[in-house]
Amino acid sequence: MTNTARFIAHAESVSAPGHLFHEKLNELLDTERFDEFVESRCAKFCAIGAGGCQ
Repeated sequence: MTNTARFIAHAESVSAPGHLFHEKLNELLDTERFDEFVESRCAKFCAIGAGGCQ
């Protein structure tokens, strides 16, 4: 019996339809530029030279 590593790329995986609540929430957060706000508030805690906050 052999152990074979298996890898499925994210782009090749099947995705389920999103939930309406999460779709609307993401739309609202995008409209209000929430990610940029949070990134600006957290920037001082991210490691310099390590690719920033991920």
